[in-house]
Amino acid sequence: MNAPEQPAGGWGGMNSKDRYDVVVVGGGPAGSTAAALLAKEGFEVCLIEKARFPRQKICAGLITLKTIHILQKIFGITYDFLIREGIITHSCRNYSIWNTKKEIAKGSPEFVSHFVERDRYDEYWANQASNAGARILMGEKLVSFDLSEKKIVTNQGTSLIGKWIIGADGIFSRIRHELARRKVIPDSYGDGLAPALELRIPKSRSPLFLHYPVLYYGFNSWGYAWSFPGNDMQTLGMCGLNRKSGVRLRQCFERFLRFQGISSPADCSIKGWAVPYGNYLSKPGGMSTLLIGDAAGFADPVLGEGIYYAHKSALLAARAIIDTRTRCMDTAARYAELLSERVLVEMRYAKFWRGIIFSAARMVNYGVLGILMNRFSKYARETIQGKRTFRWLRSIPTE
Repeated sequence: MNAPEQPAGGWGGMNSKDRYDVVVVGGGPAGSTAAALLAKEGFEVCLIEKARFPRQKICAGLITLKTIHILQKIFGITYDFLIREGIITHSCRNYSIWNTKKEIAKGSPEFVSHFVERDRYDEYWANQASNAGARILMGEKLVSFDLSEKKIVTNQGTSLIGKWIIGADGIFSRIRHELARRKVIPDSYGDGLAPALELRIPKSRSPLFLHYPVLYYGFNSWGYAWSFPGNDMQTLGMCGLNRKSGVRLRQCFERFLRFQGISSPADCSIKGWAVPYGNYLSKPGGMSTLLIGDAAGFADPVLGEGIYYAHKSALLAARAIIDTRTRCMDTAARYAELLSERVLVEMRYAKFWRGIIFSAARMVNYGVLGILMNRFSKYARETIQGKRTFRWLRSIPTE
């Protein structure tokens, strides 16, 4: 992917302007999507990102059919384009589900699984924001945020003031922390976090490399492990709900790695992070400040899929700002209304199904899950891909 032509004050922050319509904190898919959409609508937008792209991002990298559909809706980007530009790096049709002893379900559905490398993926959307006219400040980390004045100060001494602030700064969002400290939103986050561990190894060194995704249940409580393929690498990972896991995740992960034939991984090769796992906010904002993506806890409570919800929540936040630009309406209230229609129902019902899986199915080493997946696999696959809703697995129109 070629670097885009940058607008004045783009990647380097040469522009001394400090007042904007919208300041976006965080340059991942959520922040870059929001910045691009609002800049296209004529808003003056500044996006700050603490890293410099391309940067490594720990992520399983699976994108679903509904993600491709929403990218086409937002940016007019097709599947063929994503392949041609090298954004999608690996695709496959098969899948498999295991417990701690054997394969319990498998299939070859009509929907293809796609995988991305987050360094390329995130840089591409940041470029889209820049091309749309947003000012991009890379390598600038938020160090203070005054909610009343909507003023942000970075570690480089840059001061920015926005009419609206969008917090897209990830799982441990400083914007979310400030909203909670000021009691604009509830201060309850940790119970719904899922610690995650990941090991990436060259497929030539993998004792059990498969060219399709595999999910493993039973190696840890209230969570799962995975093996995802790439062109050159295999990604092995595990996540589990913090308050339910009981045993340390590292011990569970090492047991899973031994099952994969990896007996002594180098400590430095295992990376850790956290994902939202049901700790979403129903009203993620207030005082002209909105939270999107991981900062709002928007990830699938069953599988932890976050990329789709990053783009989706960014779209809805941008729409809320556009809708209230010239009307006497509360932007956060409008955003919550849009979320209630499009996102929150999915979150609630996905959380319900998660409880069924981890409360009942795990009692028999997830054998019941295998039976259900084999009998009702079409419903499960179509729900994950976005052809059905988690609300009783009803069929829904494509995004």
